[in-house]
Amino acid sequence: MRDLDSGFERLRSDVLAGRSSRRAVLKRGALLATVPNADGYSLLYQTSVNSVRQKTQEIVKQDLEQIGPSVELKSVDAAVFFSSDAGNPDTYLHFYTDIEMYTNGPSSPYPIAWADRFRTDEIASQANAWPGTNITRYNNPEYDKLHDQARIELDPDTQVELFVAMNDVAVNDFVEIGVVWRNGVTCVANSVTGYVGTNWASDVYDIKDWRRDE
Repeated sequence: MRDLDSGFERLRSDVLAGRSSRRAVLKRGALLATVPNADGYSLLYQTSVNSVRQKTQEIVKQDLEQIGPSVELKSVDAAVFFSSDAGNPDTYLHFYTDIEMYTNGPSSPYPIAWADRFRTDEIASQANAWPGTNITRYNNPEYDKLHDQARIELDPDTQVELFVAMNDVAVNDFVEIGVVWRNGVTCVANSVTGYVGTNWASDVYDIKDWRRDE
């Protein structure tokens, strides 16, 4: 586990620090700026009702409108936005707007399932009642091939290379643009030994190993 965590630190430091995201934003801005009729574009930008998200919407709206397109903001009740109701067009799974914002992230040290969200065979649609994790409906055979390799690869160094490659494909195609990394804070008494922090589990996942020095 330690080797795997250290191996993925290279990818994590790039993604979580926002370097890939900033590259994508800059390239997207440069692209829009070259469109002759960008001033005539109108974008619909949705997220769930949440004070932090509404503030973020306003910031993004302001920046986009400086480039050219007008932006209409839409806020959906969280119970509706995150529901799995196949008949409700306002769920984040339907993604019937130009831009939408929500929080997600890996839940395991080897985030192969999290990377499913860009696979072609995971596209959410009316035909499959919207259960797929590929909400953006992104379709790239190159990404699928890399993910297929990552599913069966056992060498940690090669795993990292594959995930870096998958990340580069998604970033360069502007599939998602990271906004913020929500860090948590954990405090442990100096007298406690055996505690090893992790981003992948509860703060007390290894409580059986804790000891208190007298």
